[in-house]
Amino acid sequence: MEPGLEIQNTLFSLIKMGLPKHFSLVDEVADYLNVSNDSAYRRIRGEKQLSISELAILCKVYKVSFDSLLSIDNQSVVLHGRPLQADKLTFEHYLGTMLAQLGQIRQAEERQIIYYAKDIPVFHFYNFHNLAAFKFYFWMRIILEVPDYQEKKFKANIIDDKLIETANEIIRVYTQISSVEIWTPEIANSTLWQLRYCEEMALFESQQDLDTLYTELQGLIAHVELQAAAGVKFLPGQTAANGAATLELYNNSMLMGDNAIFTITDGKMTYYLIHGVINYLATINEAFCRYSHASLKNICKRSSLISSVNERERTQFFRKLREKVVVNK
Repeated sequence: MEPGLEIQNTLFSLIKMGLPKHFSLVDEVADYLNVSNDSAYRRIRGEKQLSISELAILCKVYKVSFDSLLSIDNQSVVLHGRPLQADKLTFEHYLGTMLAQLGQIRQAEERQIIYYAKDIPVFHFYNFHNLAAFKFYFWMRIILEVPDYQEKKFKANIIDDKLIETANEIIRVYTQISSVEIWTPEIANSTLWQLRYCEEMALFESQQDLDTLYTELQGLIAHVELQAAAGVKFLPGQTAANGAATLELYNNSMLMGDNAIFTITDGKMTYYLIHGVINYLATINEAFCRYSHASLKNICKRSSLISSVNERERTQFFRKLREKVVVNK
C-alpha cells in the first residue's frame, strides 16, 4: 500500500473509532470537506487520496496529530483518544461512542475482545441498575467534578434514564461478543474503595442505598461465576444457550497490570489503554497490536483458566471475592 493511502486509512479508522453510533462517517467527511457523499466514499475506501489541505481539515476537526500520522512507519505509535471532560465531551457522548464501537465489533464475522482487568470490567456493572448508577455518579461527581453533581447525594434515580438505557444496550451487545477476561484476586478493590469513600464522605442519601449496592455487587459476582461455569455469556435471569458468545475467564494471581482492552474484528486489531479511571487511548498500529496480543496470550498461559474447567479453583476464587465484599460492608 502506498504510504499516503496507509496514512489516509489510519486517519479514517481513528475518526470512525471516536464517532457515536448515530453519526455517519460518510456524512461527516462529506460535510467537513464540502464534497458529495460519493466523493467521500471514494476517499474512505482509498480510491482517491486526500489532499494535504483535506488531511489538515480532518486532523484539526477530530484532534488527530498530523505529525503522528507521518510517523506511521517508524517506531512511533499513534494513540487516539478524547478525554472525557464535563464541559466539552459529555458522558452521554462517551457512552454512545462505547456502544458504537461494540456495535462495530459485533457486526464483524471474526470478533473477539480480550480484557486485561485490574478492576471489574465496566460492562458487568451495567447488568445492575443501582451499580451502574453509582458508577456514573462517582465518575461524574469525583472524577469529572460535574457541577450539577457536587451538591447531590447518591440515590438510584439520580442518573438520567437515557444513560441507564444506553448502559443496558451496551451490556446486551457485549454479551453477544466472545470475550477473554483476565481477572486478579484484587479485582473488586477499586469498587469497594469507592463505596467506602462515599460512605465516609456521607454521600449516600440513605443507608438502604448503600446496602443495595453491596447486595448488587454480590449479585454481579454471582452472575459472572454462573457465566464462567457455563463458559458462555448471558444476561441476568437468563440461562446458557447453545451458540452463545463464549467467556474465557482467567485467574491471574501473578501480575497486576493496567486495565486494557484488545479487540480483533475480521483480522483488524485495536488496543485500548484505560487511563484516568474512565478515559482511554487507542491504537491500530499493527506492530504494537501484534506485540500486545502476544503479551496477553502469554499472560493467559501463566494464569489459570477458571471458566468451564477448574471448578474447585473457580469456586474458591469467587468465594474469596464474596467474602471480601462482606468484610468491607
